[in-house]
Formats: sequence, C-alpha cells, structure tokens
Amino acid sequence: MTWTLVFTRRARKDARKIREAGLRAKVEGLLEILRENPFQNPPPYEKLIGDLLGAYSRRINIQHRLVYQVYDEARTVKVLRMWTHYEWARAASGIFQTMPAKIQPRLEPGKVYRTRDLRTWGANLARLARRLIEEGELRPLAHGLFYHPKRSRFGPVPPEDAEIVRGFLGNDDFVLTGSPYWNAVGLGAQAVFPVVLVYNRERTGEFRLGARRYQLRRVRFPDSPDREWYAVDLLEHHRMAGVSPSRLEAGLRAALREHRLDPETLRSRAREYATRKTQTLVDRAIDTSRTLAPGLGA
Repeated sequence: MTWTLVFTRRARKDARKIREAGLRAKVEGLLEILRENPFQNPPPYEKLIGDLLGAYSRRINIQHRLVYQVYDEARTVKVLRMWTHYEWARAASGIFQTMPAKIQPRLEPGKVYRTRDLRTWGANLARLARRLIEEGELRPLAHGLFYHPKRSRFGPVPPEDAEIVRGFLGNDDFVLTGSPYWNAVGLGAQAVFPVVLVYNRERTGEFRLGARRYQLRRVRFPDSPDREWYAVDLLEHHRMAGVSPSRLEAGLRAALREHRLDPETLRSRAREYATRKTQTLVDRAIDTSRTLAPGLGA
C-alpha cells in the first residue's frame, strides 16, 4: 500500500524553483520513494532535531534538501520544503526561521483552537496563526477560530460538530439537537436541514463555522439529554422538522406501546421543557397508548 503525499504551501512554491533549477527529475524520484516507503534506506535520510524534531531530510543536491514529516496512522507524508539549504536542514531552523522552537505547537488532530489558545507557544499570536495556516497545520473555521485536521487516506478530515461548538463557545456546556437527533427517536420525522441547533447558556444567533451553519439558542436544556427529551424537543419544533403534530402523536403512541420511550420520563421532560400545548399532546399520547392494544389505533 502506497503512502499519500500532501504538500505545504511553501513546498508547492518550491516546486517552481525545482523546475527552473533543472532538479525536477531528482525530486520526482525522491517523492516516488516517499510514496513507496518514507523510511527506505538507501538512499539515506536524516532525522532532524531542534525546531524540526520529528521531521526527516533527504538530499536533493549538495545545496538543497527535501524535508518531510510522517504520519504513520494515516499513512501520510507531509512535504514541508523542497528548497531548503543544507545548513538550515542540518540545524532544523531554515523552515521556521521566524518561529523559534519554543513556539512550535504540538497540536492535537481534530481539535479546534482559538487564537488565544496559541499563547502557550508565543506572544505574536496572529503571526503564529498565519504561519501555521501556511504550513497546513491549522485550517480556519471563522475569524480567530481554527482546527488542526486529522489525516486520512482521503485527505484532511474536518472536526466533529461538538468539537467545533466547544471551540467556538470555549466550554462544554451545550447540547446539539436538530434533524439527525430527532430522526433517531423514530417518531416519523425524516427531514434533513443544513443547520445544527445548539442549545447553550451564553449566545444566540446563527453562525457559519467552516462549511456548516450553527443556530445557537440560549435556552434551558438537561445536562444529559435522553431519547424522551429529544422526542419533546421534536414536538416543540415540528414545523422545522416538517412533520404534523398528528403524525408525531401517532409515532409517539407507537413508541410508547413498543417501550421505546418511558412514559413517566417523557411526561417529566414535557413538564420541564415544553409548552402547555406539547404537554397536553404528550399526556394524551401516554393515556391512549395504555388503552390501545398493540396493532390497534392510529
């Protein structure tokens, strides 16, 4: 199985210099070696130290080196530079001359970072963020919000919705809801809409973070949402879900008769989080489900 090669912006810019210097064939040969086995020896490679601890270097010619990192789990090789002077590669300082070792972040794949989260690694946070974006270590989600992508055989993987919201709010005090969660309750809702609902205690509004839209609402919600709460939440948002209350009530009765929902928990969630109209519907569905035998009624 071959390895996937990805290139930083600087490496892509170096490719033009490689062609102009007549070194294209040599570099392509090295890249083919990396696709087959980044640890192949011969030809020899060097393990770098200092600012580029964990990276590797292969000789292009007497003056320049190809510098790369290896991600074993994703079987991915990231090419950092292809026009690095020998002295720089040896000292591991050429690629990040303006970024000393103390501010070389160890970023967690799939994690979202705010600009202020980078202060551990330096004082000039804006410049640090720009450099990490150029190197492909960070990708922007919104102003001052970034993520360090996971690597897969198909390319970078964006973070989960919960991680994006955690980074945006700066805490874990929220609940995700909306069509995927409502549909999973099994009351007949099947709608899919491109907005993730987020209940939290701080912000209200709609925000685009990366390729997704998030509608934040400052409302009450349980610490540990259960199926009964999501059922009540769906009833409260039946218009958004595109399902009539009568259809949801029928689905609710079926779920109660089949013991997929607990009636007392459902009633309690409705009392605490729903309008009087929804409470009445829930009470009626519970009472009816107890009087109808399985297979009877709508």
